[in-house]
Amino acid sequence: MTARTTTLALLALISTAAATAADISFRTFQEDDLPTLFQWTQASHVAPWWWSHADTYEKFVDEFSPSAQAKECQYPYMVFVDGEPVGYIHYYCADKLCKECWEKYGKPGAGTVGMDLVIGDASLTRRGLGTRIVDAFVTKIFSETDATRIIADPTPANTAAIRCFAKAGFARVEEIDASSCVKTTGKIVLMARSR
Repeated sequence: MTARTTTLALLALISTAAATAADISFRTFQEDDLPTLFQWTQASHVAPWWWSHADTYEKFVDEFSPSAQAKECQYPYMVFVDGEPVGYIHYYCADKLCKECWEKYGKPGAGTVGMDLVIGDASLTRRGLGTRIVDAFVTKIFSETDATRIIADPTPANTAAIRCFAKAGFARVEEIDASSCVKTTGKIVLMARSR
């Protein structure tokens, strides 16, 4: 099956609203996933929102290898729909990652984790898939960890992400200046969902 045929099959599955949580699965991110993630982060629908400051593949590997993410209290996964890779998602210890941001607007309470999502193929976006992925991942986090609250922090201009998280049950908390962490606008929309 070619990549185009696979994409068309996934589009058919998603557009019929047949992609349920049962069709969505997660696998722990591995070293050999790095080229795929790097390629996805360079795509025009991802690059403006991607939070990394790595401007070369080598720096990207240094920042996103599984061992580097583990040191930063990040738990990365590849996202699959019907067995096909469609994205990357992770959760992180909100009180340990990007401390300079948290100091500006107060540390999150105990039990708070943050999450981020990338859907690699632009043709799979704006179809409700992100909401289903986020909802399935929230279920995974709450069932496998002691987390009591999950936050997301899209930039204000990333309206698709804001809608995605809102549809997945995240409430908008506030807009915050996070210039030291966010390479685009310097602002984030803090959103949260509790157990």
